[in-house]
This record gives sequence, structure tokens and C-alpha cells, in this order.
Amino acid sequence: MRKQSLTMSYLAVCCLIGVMMGILSGLIGIGGGIVAVPAMIYFLGIDPRVAMGTSLAIIVPVAIAGALKRFQQGDVDIAAFVCISVLGMGAAVCGAWLSAQLSSMTLQRIFAVFMILVGVRMMFAKPKEALPAAADADSALVAVGAEGVGQAGTDAALNAQVEQ
Repeated sequence: MRKQSLTMSYLAVCCLIGVMMGILSGLIGIGGGIVAVPAMIYFLGIDPRVAMGTSLAIIVPVAIAGALKRFQQGDVDIAAFVCISVLGMGAAVCGAWLSAQLSSMTLQRIFAVFMILVGVRMMFAKPKEALPAAADADSALVAVGAEGVGQAGTDAALNAQVEQ
């Protein structure tokens, strides 16, 4: 874990980043990484690898706060939340492992290209028609169970590769 000396200007920039992350997370659901990673790199001078890891830690409480309010407003698709988050947690572990294999500059470039591609797509592509949601909670649980089995197989394959 990296420790930074806490000057007043450093804390002020951290506070500004937190406010911007919170507003944008609650407003448009960006999760914060799009704001936090570049801001930490360019305004705080944090290494890209450390900024990405710090962003993941920051996003948890920020996303929970925004998600709770959105849930109260009825703006959360529970089936999508359960299915995507279960698989996403396992994939995040794989992504974190992969990040350790790449240089900070490579990670920064991947992040930048991803933001550009997503931004261009959002500017010019029409949203797709909504897919039918799970008919009921049992369907969502079956889907999560199937994804869990798939994730277990992925984990076993990754562990086998690591042991070789």
C-alpha cells in the first residue's frame, strides 16, 4: 500500500476529485474510475497502476451510496445487478492479476483507448432495444447459478495455467 504525505493542497485536490466522482456517479452512473484515474495521475502525480488500484477501492463506497439512492428511486434492474455483479467480481480478480503483468504506461494507454472507443460509440450509436428481463426472481437465481458454474471453470483453468 502506497502512503502519500498529506499536504493541504493534496487533500484539497482529493476532496475535489471525490466531489466530482460522487456527482458524476450519481448523475450518470460512471462509477468514478473515468474521473478518478486521470485526476489522480495528472493532478496528484500518482502512478497509473496505483491510481487504478486506488480507484477500485474508492469506487466501492461511492457506488454503494449512489446505488442506494437509485434503488430508492426504482432505477435498478435487480436481475441485471445480480447477474453482472457476480461475474464481474470474478473477472475483476482476473483483471487485477493481468494488470500486474503489464507496465503502468501500457495500462494507462489501454485505459485511454477504452475511454475513447466507448465515448465515440456513445456519441454515434443508437441504444439497442432492451432485452427481456428475467421473468421472475427464480429465473435470475438460475442465471446466477449458471454463471457461478462458468466462473468456477474459468478459475480452475486459470489456476491450472498458473501451476504449469
